[in-house]
Formats: sequence, C-alpha cells, structure tokens
Amino acid sequence: MTVAQLSRELTAAEEAHWFALYRADPWGEQRGDMRSALLAQILFNTNAPRGKGKKLQDFMLFAERKEKPGDSPKQIRRNFDALIAAQRKRK
Repeated sequence: MTVAQLSRELTAAEEAHWFALYRADPWGEQRGDMRSALLAQILFNTNAPRGKGKKLQDFMLFAERKEKPGDSPKQIRRNFDALIAAQRKRK
C-alpha cells in the first residue's frame, strides 16, 4: 500500500489506535534497541558501586538526549578503566 492510499483509507481513529499500540509496545529497531539497552543496563548496574547505577535511557542508541559534559572520550575511558579495576578486585 502506498502512502497516498494509506492517507485516503486510514481513519483518524485507526491512526490514533496504532500510535497508542506503538507507545505501549514498540516494534522494529526501537524495540531491539530497548532490549539491548536493558541487557547493558543490567550488566552495568550489577557491577557498578552502590548508587552509581545508570538508567535504561543511558544505554539506548537511538534515544534522543543531550550530551553530558562528562561524556568526553577521556571520561568514558576513565569510567571503563574503573569498571575493569572493580571487576579485578572481585576475583
């Protein structure tokens, strides 16, 4: 079905219904992004010091967010090194 056909045949109520369904249970790339972000969040938060956990949005590749000043490559490297050091202490 083309966009023109869809525009003629889809009612406003049907469109609202599809938007509501997508907001409740998204499909496609956003869904896959959420699934991957959830796994990354779980792995990070189980290894992070108490109170230093991250939110799901912090791991979403396609989420719109403003870049934080602390997200410089040097800061990311320091965070990664600290995470590896914490892992080594646990062993």
